[in-house]
Amino acid sequence: MDTTASPFFLDRNRCLCPVKRRGIRVHVIEGEAVLYDELHHTTFHLNETAFSIWDACDGRRTLDEQAEILQGGYEVDSATARDDVDQIVAFLADAGLIGVEVPRGSRDT
Repeated sequence: MDTTASPFFLDRNRCLCPVKRRGIRVHVIEGEAVLYDELHHTTFHLNETAFSIWDACDGRRTLDEQAEILQGGYEVDSATARDDVDQIVAFLADAGLIGVEVPRGSRDT
């Protein structure tokens, strides 16, 4: 598998499997989270939805699977769940909090 932190493939490849980056400390308070990036000495505050998506970034769940989880947990329609997941994963990737596993043969060229 290839790992990239770029959200370049989000719109083109629903097979991406986001994975948490090492070196991130997490403190959870009432469903929301404070993430501390030890490498860059940066703090991020995530609401409940963003934290649930970050927490599910295990390198095995695809973007579509993440959207299904979000849809069931928050009772939103499929399009809203996919849009939320895409936006949050793009933010997390841009912030360096996750990488993205790209299964072999699934990359668009």
